[in-house]
Amino acid sequence: MKKTAIAFLAFLTFTGFTAGVVGAECPEGQPCIMNKDTGNSSTATVELIERSGNNWTAQLQLQMQRPSANTTERLVNASYDTVNGSKTVTFTGIMETNSPKYRPDFVVSSTEDGYTMEIEAVKRQNDSVTTEVITENRYTVEFSSEEAFQLKVNQNGVSETFEHPDFSDGSDDEDSEQEESSEDENGGLLSGFFNWLSGLF
Repeated sequence: MKKTAIAFLAFLTFTGFTAGVVGAECPEGQPCIMNKDTGNSSTATVELIERSGNNWTAQLQLQMQRPSANTTERLVNASYDTVNGSKTVTFTGIMETNSPKYRPDFVVSSTEDGYTMEIEAVKRQNDSVTTEVITENRYTVEFSSEEAFQLKVNQNGVSETFEHPDFSDGSDDEDSEQEESSEDENGGLLSGFFNWLSGLF
């Protein structure tokens, strides 16, 4: 009986202690261990960042943060549209950060072929979050330009190029010019052959 009581007390002590450690606030600068219920929860966080430049506008909307379990960072679900003459691409991104205090932000620059977007984790100022836990950030980006474009997006070693269906880098024009030139050459050879043949009779 004593052994059973001691084992039961030990079990309660251990589980109570574990629950206290797992569910407790994390010390400053230390990683946090989430319990099962907390680990499955997610926070709907609507945060919108908007920027614009010469002939383009972009917005990144943070939709959700949740504790991460080996999240694979990726850029997915691209869709294209043309609204009132503006060419648009919308895609979803997933970023892993060391804390919910860090959230995705972006910078856009122009290139010869279109635009480049760099997405990086930025610490929010005056953030009341004190928990330190590996966090999965899900967000959407909408990028619009007055002209059809090619947009290269980089995020922590992940890179994707989104090309609006109306975009042309000029290679099609070069191909058609080469085809026309080839046809002209072939036509010249044929007409020369027929002229030579008619000269024989």
